[in-house]
Amino acid sequence: MDTNSKLNNWKDPHYVHPWHDFKKEANHFALASKGEGIYIYDQNGSRHIDGPGGMWCVNLGYGRTEIADAISEQAKRLPYCSPWYYSNEPAANLAKKIAERTPGDLNNVFFTTCGSTAIDSALRFVQFYFNFLDQPQKKTVIARDKGYHGSTYFAASVSGKERDKRKLDTLSENVSFLSDVNPNLRDTNETESQWCDKKVAELEEKILELGAENVAAFVAEPILASGGVVIPPNGYHKRTKTICEKYGVLYISDEVVTGFGRLGHWFASEEVFDIIPDIITCAKGLTSGYIPMGATIISNKLMHNLQNTRQKEVERTMGFTADVRVSFEFFPPKSEKMERALWHSVERLAPLGPSFVSVTYGAGGTTREKTHEIVSRLQSETGIPTAAHLTCVGASMDEIRDIAQRYWDAGIRHIVALRGDPPDGHPVYQPDPDGYLYAADLVRGLKSIADFEISVAAYPETHPEARSPCADLDNLKRKIDEGARRAITQFFFEPDVYLKFRDRAAASGITIPIVPGILPVTNFAQVMSFSKLCGTSVPGWMADRFDGLDGDPETRQLVAASVAIELSRCLVSEGTEDIHFYTLNRADLSYAICHVLGLRPNQPKNEQKTDK
Repeated sequence: MDTNSKLNNWKDPHYVHPWHDFKKEANHFALASKGEGIYIYDQNGSRHIDGPGGMWCVNLGYGRTEIADAISEQAKRLPYCSPWYYSNEPAANLAKKIAERTPGDLNNVFFTTCGSTAIDSALRFVQFYFNFLDQPQKKTVIARDKGYHGSTYFAASVSGKERDKRKLDTLSENVSFLSDVNPNLRDTNETESQWCDKKVAELEEKILELGAENVAAFVAEPILASGGVVIPPNGYHKRTKTICEKYGVLYISDEVVTGFGRLGHWFASEEVFDIIPDIITCAKGLTSGYIPMGATIISNKLMHNLQNTRQKEVERTMGFTADVRVSFEFFPPKSEKMERALWHSVERLAPLGPSFVSVTYGAGGTTREKTHEIVSRLQSETGIPTAAHLTCVGASMDEIRDIAQRYWDAGIRHIVALRGDPPDGHPVYQPDPDGYLYAADLVRGLKSIADFEISVAAYPETHPEARSPCADLDNLKRKIDEGARRAITQFFFEPDVYLKFRDRAAASGITIPIVPGILPVTNFAQVMSFSKLCGTSVPGWMADRFDGLDGDPETRQLVAASVAIELSRCLVSEGTEDIHFYTLNRADLSYAICHVLGLRPNQPKNEQKTDK
């Protein structure tokens, strides 16, 4: 059997087409084998003119080696780069080139995978926009019969071609349709101008019927392409845009078909129809069909409105009202002076109402008795839920049981369970012969003693002794499986370090809270030493900020505050609800950060007022 025969046998039973007759055993479509210029060649070598250009896609024709070569070279250099964490050169350049060619102030480009997702993104942006303008009731989208905007759920819901929705569910709530604008449907005695008057009036009547306060957007193709090339009456788009402006309705111009040269211009909205929409969607000709890509292009006006509103919202959320819970970590002091500093810090921070405080002890279990003393006193004198650190190092299972039971009897219900660092003089971790091997084993043992609330450690930049990031996550999962309810991260200095780790953890199925640990920098040399021990990276910009401040403690304090505040606010803006501060028994920096985050002394979270 030759190759063509094999392909014919394979394609019909396995390849599902957009218009697929499920009652037929085989859907007999021609098999395209190559393209060249305006031509498509089938498996028999016959040449066909591709009039629609791959259904409006291949504006530049087939076989463009310069495009294929560029795609190949880019794939070798960088095939994909997640927009969550990075910008990349091709995307930045393309966004700039698109912005240079769009009408008016449409300068903000969000890339998608196709035209349908471009429409979906536009409509989701509209919802987001009005929600942030405190107009959540503005949800309804007006579209037109016979219009086509895509095949994804939201895009299909605003499409007006009944054939495309046959036997399919759509989002009917918050979508309303106008009648067909095709001028060929007008009465024989009706002029095109009169037809236009009628269709423009229909839009205004629909807005008033629905209530302008409820209508978010009007979406329209400059030319209806799917199902026949239909040009609206002259002046229709400009007049409907004016109606939208009158009632505060956003105008979305769907240029998936008309963009990138189909009507002789980069975009048709302004050049052909004399309008500057609020949002343009495009795809198809954007890459001439050589790779899937779409874009949602948003005006500066909308972005500025959103940014201004967002700025107020962030200020409200992050500057004055406490939408974040905090916790503090202290360590047992080694001298009377250090003990006074500790209790001064406690007195300073306790009125902020932390969700809990924790107390560490030294490597190898040193200061264990001092930890117990401070934990018990903190709990009894402040009423703040207090957590004690426990490690596997330097203690047998029986000793751990005795310590844990003492905590439970003293009313301590929260344990931070850690493997622990080796004591001084022991560079490699060695578990006690009669003790727990690792933190997961310790968690299991503690849960067998009493129903402790247990927090464990997490490492956004991977534990220095872990085989790999995946292995480190697996270890965290084991601790969770044994009963851990919260993970507290090692300190870090770049928000993306935490955010990427949080996303990886979520993708791996971890659902417990992962609380970012923040170390306010009081001594940069000390931080560098800490970082080497725990595998935390220190970005170059931090060294630059603290450069030359060794003998200037006042300025160093201000710089340290700005660094920690910037990091904390960024985390809160990304949805972080809890932050754990490694205080080093110094209160001032942690207190300042909490103030910026909105916490006020002796004021419960749900009763905190704005500063306005």
